[in-house]
Amino acid sequence: MAQNISMKRTSMEIIHEILKLKGRKKTDIMYRTALTYPQTIRYLELLKSKGLISVMQDAKGHDVFEATEKGRQVLEHLSAVIGALTLPDDPV
Repeated sequence: MAQNISMKRTSMEIIHEILKLKGRKKTDIMYRTALTYPQTIRYLELLKSKGLISVMQDAKGHDVFEATEKGRQVLEHLSAVIGALTLPDDPV
């Protein structure tokens, strides 16, 4: 039986989860990543400031977040690193 080293996610894992989501509203991102509202805002602001996500408006005028080209490149690299470092029986 493998030991679970830590249940807490790293910032990189959370960023990876957010970048994987495509065309999502803030609340949807919050629920899908299991973050609190303040945490969600903090991560979205960080990713916007780094040019990793962009904000668009949907047909109803709601903010919709999506990875930029730079964000997709970072996502690709994070996916490779996480894949290389995941233990065989770790749920991903």
